[in-house]
Amino acid sequence: MAGPKYYELSPADDNVWTRNGATQVARAAHTSTFQGITVSKDTIRYEAVIGAKWDDRSTTDKEVGETLDAFTITKNDDGVKYVTEDGVAVPGAR
Repeated sequence: MAGPKYYELSPADDNVWTRNGATQVARAAHTSTFQGITVSKDTIRYEAVIGAKWDDRSTTDKEVGETLDAFTITKNDDGVKYVTEDGVAVPGAR
């Protein structure tokens, strides 16, 4: 049987993201998401959309159907790749 998983959050300063040198941008416990992926010639966009919240235990103020987190990977003509979160311009973009 499959179904939504609801986890407790790891500490903000000691989790799989921070242990691997990454920045954790969005956090939400007791919240299910579904993913949307959009691919174009030079970009891949990832979006996590809230599908369900576990009553009052969810730790996000965002509502079902809203985007919890999103980022875009852009590959320039010279092969350089950038990962940017929503609202952040790709370096050197015109």
